[in-house]
Amino acid sequence: RGSVRMSSTGPAGARTSFRRGSGERNVHHNCGFRAAFVVTPPKRAYRAISVDPAGLPAGKEFLADIVLRRVTERSRVATAGVGAYCLRFALDPLQPDESFVLEMKDGAAEIRACGFAGFLYGAGKFLRTIEYSADAIGVRAGFFAERPRSVFRNAYMARHFGNWYDRAPVALQNAYVEDLALWGINGISTMIVTPV
Repeated sequence: RGSVRMSSTGPAGARTSFRRGSGERNVHHNCGFRAAFVVTPPKRAYRAISVDPAGLPAGKEFLADIVLRRVTERSRVATAGVGAYCLRFALDPLQPDESFVLEMKDGAAEIRACGFAGFLYGAGKFLRTIEYSADAIGVRAGFFAERPRSVFRNAYMARHFGNWYDRAPVALQNAYVEDLALWGINGISTMIVTPV
């Protein structure tokens, strides 16, 4: 039978807590998102995934590649084939800015948003919702509707004193910034120390 995790942690300790209701779960993210969702039947395993970039804004099709790369980094699933789980994007002008709806059904999921930010945050939610094993992904049917609670959601990168932010390879820092964006962070600040 289906289940709902009662808590989770995101970047910088962002906690998610659930309030019980009649079939609906309301969630409050400290990283600035408010959401409602319903999770239904047990997960089903898929050995392949496909991502259709057709609904993404022009020039933003690279988001489909990010999703495929993130999934295949965690599981040895094929990126096409018969029976592949399909993720689609659909423009929905009625959605508020930066919000999204993620509907996961048997065999396919759809992210609806009015612009790229909503698609990006919806893709992050999709990546955090599916379950990974060595050669398959587990998917439960579910409905998620999320919107930011605040306009500015910042992460501070303390680049000084030779710490990780100062010394980590560029590729690793790029992956970290990509993680932050998928979690809904839309600003980065840093301190630059210059000699006098």
